[in-house]
Amino acid sequence: MRVVNFETAKKLREFFGVDYSPWSIDGCNLLYVKNDEQLIDWSSVEADKYLRDKESFYPAPYIQEVIEYFEEKYGISIYITPRFDMLDKATQFEIYRNECSDSVDYSSDYRIGNRYESANRAIIETCNFLNDIKMNK
Repeated sequence: MRVVNFETAKKLREFFGVDYSPWSIDGCNLLYVKNDEQLIDWSSVEADKYLRDKESFYPAPYIQEVIEYFEEKYGISIYITPRFDMLDKATQFEIYRNECSDSVDYSSDYRIGNRYESANRAIIETCNFLNDIKMNK
């Protein structure tokens, strides 16, 4: 399993706040150092100097954990599929919000690149979508 990239970790911190629930430092094995984007192991000696201040790092949860959390907590499903058309090496992500018996297609997009890039982009878009919902309430 792969962890989210630095930009996605930053967006998740922005969305969930400093306490970063549900991925606090106790719930992640890896962290990004805020100033240099370095990925470090939570149990490493390096982590000690950064962990004294919550603001100096971003927890780096696994992509699958984030997708499952959005599904369980918010009823949002993220699908990432390869594209087999004229776009070589492209993947497509789709975000659905499951409401009652209908699924509402919130967003879909394709990217030249791999599933990892699409998954990160879909997570960022999901955070944006949930922020929009909060602002409109």
